[in-house]
Amino acid sequence: MKKLIITFIFCLVSFLQVSALDKIVLTNNVVNDIEYAKFIKEFGALVSYSQTLPAESLGLIGFDICANLKIVDINENKNYWQNATTKINNRLIYPQLQITKGLPLDIDVSVMYMPILDADIAVGGAVVKWSFIEGSAIMPAFALRAAYSTTVKKTNFKAEDLNCSISMSKGFPIITPYIAAGMNSTKISDIEISGSSVESKSKSQFNYGAGAKISLGLININASAMFYEIPVYSLMVGFGF
Repeated sequence: MKKLIITFIFCLVSFLQVSALDKIVLTNNVVNDIEYAKFIKEFGALVSYSQTLPAESLGLIGFDICANLKIVDINENKNYWQNATTKINNRLIYPQLQITKGLPLDIDVSVMYMPILDADIAVGGAVVKWSFIEGSAIMPAFALRAAYSTTVKKTNFKAEDLNCSISMSKGFPIITPYIAAGMNSTKISDIEISGSSVESKSKSQFNYGAGAKISLGLININASAMFYEIPVYSLMVGFGF
């Protein structure tokens, strides 16, 4: 059943992604655009490892494996997007596979992989989360989180994103709502444009959002909305305890 649900989600996302956009390639028109910084921020939101779990830790024996639908609303009419690809929709939907394992000292570690199929890009990442206040029947849990993601399959540029945040969650029967806020810094580097030498560039932005995890035995459903320069939504189905 677990493999079936995850396979179904990935197949659904792959279908939804058809013709969402073409291969993303940076050109002189993109990197010299007066709003190039906004492209970096939007692309950073696209590849950033978004907050997708409550603040409390999974515990020493806990684990979570899930498939995620990530939905990103970009400004597709802007020149920097029009010059970076030949076809693009305002709403990009793509899959993310994430595995989280609980460790001692209320620490969780996660790894993820997300292919952005039509863009010919894939992103990998890792997260360390420390629940410094575990919470109780009346006290919410608080956690600090550091996430790193990078393009593991790229076109003519490399993107890296570092996301640091603080989150708070409170467990109730079945449902655990959470909120989060933080900063992420996105770096575009290794740009290969024929006849041009382009320097690396980084931009930072504030992000915030909220979500909720619904636990149905070993099955978990998680939905969240994070707001960067653009909104990023996530819908996850997974297994864990």
